[in-house]
Amino acid sequence: MDSASAKETVKGLLKKEISVEVADGRIMTGELYCFDKNGNIILTNATEYRSIKGKTESRGMGHAPVLIPPEQRINVTVVSDTAAALGIPQGSSSS
Repeated sequence: MDSASAKETVKGLLKKEISVEVADGRIMTGELYCFDKNGNIILTNATEYRSIKGKTESRGMGHAPVLIPPEQRINVTVVSDTAAALGIPQGSSSS
């Protein structure tokens, strides 16, 4: 994918729901607000999911933005049905 089409794909995902698995085992879901110049993903309206002793717990992060650095990302998945409109298969992921 060339740079221009990559930028268009990212623009199409702004304000769409994504899920990000991070290195410590948590999963953060929320609206993609932006990628900053350092490659950090910024989510809004995020929810954190973590597994403790085999039980999954969730916690709303409120309205504060959540920053996820590239070195902490394991997997990024498009959650919303907008993926099909962008030609991205549902559940498609990228590291």
